[in-house]
Amino acid sequence: MNPRRERTLLIASLSLNVFLAAALTALVIWGVGILAVGGPAGPLRQVARSLDGAHRQALIAVLRAQGQAVRPENQRARALRQDVWRSMQTPDFDPAKAKAELAQARTLSQAAGAKVQDSLIDFAAALPIDQRASLGRAMMVRMPRPPRAGRGKPTDARGS
Repeated sequence: MNPRRERTLLIASLSLNVFLAAALTALVIWGVGILAVGGPAGPLRQVARSLDGAHRQALIAVLRAQGQAVRPENQRARALRQDVWRSMQTPDFDPAKAKAELAQARTLSQAAGAKVQDSLIDFAAALPIDQRASLGRAMMVRMPRPPRAGRGKPTDARGS
């Protein structure tokens, strides 16, 4: 290989390495969290960021404990849903049984969610007013927006 080509490849390689190092540093500084152990923060952990340090850690501990407590219910609900989806692939698919299992899965999921929400309210009741207000604002931002009027309504061919 000629020296000029080697020098060009070396410069290109160094430039790429510097660019990648700068990009990784920027991601870490901006808190993107691609290197975070345990994956991205869930919605309630993002809400916890609205609190000061001590209260944030306490809320995360409550959420972690509740996550452990409701894990069996969530796993059972997930297993029921998977059973339904699997059963749809069989010749002896029973729609009534599938609906009953999905209803049971919904009940389990709702019960688990209710336990987490109740623990969040109990936690909020013990917070100072400024921290509780901050938590409430963060939860409002987290709530899904209601559908806008006129969206999702079927129309007939005449456009009425």
